[in-house]
Amino acid sequence: AASVPSLTDAALAGAELAGSELTQAVAGAKARAAAERSGRAEAQQLAAALSSALHRRLTQILGEPEAANEGRTAELIGVAYREWKGERLEGLAGDHAVAAFGSGFLAVTPASTQLTWVVDDGGGNCPDCDDNALAGPQAPGAVYPTGQVHPPAHPGCRCLLVPI
Repeated sequence: AASVPSLTDAALAGAELAGSELTQAVAGAKARAAAERSGRAEAQQLAAALSSALHRRLTQILGEPEAANEGRTAELIGVAYREWKGERLEGLAGDHAVAAFGSGFLAVTPASTQLTWVVDDGGGNCPDCDDNALAGPQAPGAVYPTGQVHPPAHPGCRCLLVPI
């Protein structure tokens, strides 16, 4: 529940990127409602992704021969929790924030607007995102070569759609 306001804020920021005139032209309440729906949807997806990953890891731990030792089981569960508490959760939350931003952006972008995928490869290569950028201008909601309608295209993707 704590992630809903943050993801709603990300969706609203995406809506604001669509342009101040646009945000004013679209009824403010309508844009906010769309952003809130995007934020709630991303929060639900984040919760599902996190619980599914933790469930898989804990099931794996409990199936190990070491799990017969109560003390060792508690230690292994602690290790799994710390793994997710740190970098993994941060990356997963970042991916969902990017998705909420993209959803909010698309929610208020007029159908007549052409969008281009701008690659942010974080200093590495990302052939999938490069393919999306090479697709050229697209209408809002169009499916890019990787199958997405907005970033992220993969875990860690920090690309953006930009009106041209």
